[in-house]
Amino acid sequence: MTRNANTEWNLHKGLILEGIINPRCDYDRQDLPNHEIILYKDTVTGRPQARDKIVLIDIDGERYPHKCTKADTSKRTTVGQPSEINRWFRKYYAATDIRKGDDRHRVFLEYTDVGVEFKIYTSEQWNERKVRNYG
Repeated sequence: MTRNANTEWNLHKGLILEGIINPRCDYDRQDLPNHEIILYKDTVTGRPQARDKIVLIDIDGERYPHKCTKADTSKRTTVGQPSEINRWFRKYYAATDIRKGDDRHRVFLEYTDVGVEFKIYTSEQWNERKVRNYG
């Protein structure tokens, strides 16, 4: 299990973290824009901090290990190493789908109750899941 720097992070089954996909100003080797995930913070659950490690698992079971890479602010934490985020992003989005400041592309992370593993959902997947589970 990965040890995290944030001892105040309240991990519990059913924990949902919400964020947005943020395009960065830099590009990868294929000249496609890099992306990161920005998670919003709240006072109840907290959020991972810079240097914390988490594992994202998509709906197909593919795993994307991440480290929170930027300094925290009082309102958000940035998750991602572009190579891992882009691997997930390109599986579900076209390279030009996301524009800076476009908060329609939310992501949801659901804690699995195992180590620091979270299922990751696009907003469309999340809405489909809600309808299927509660509909």
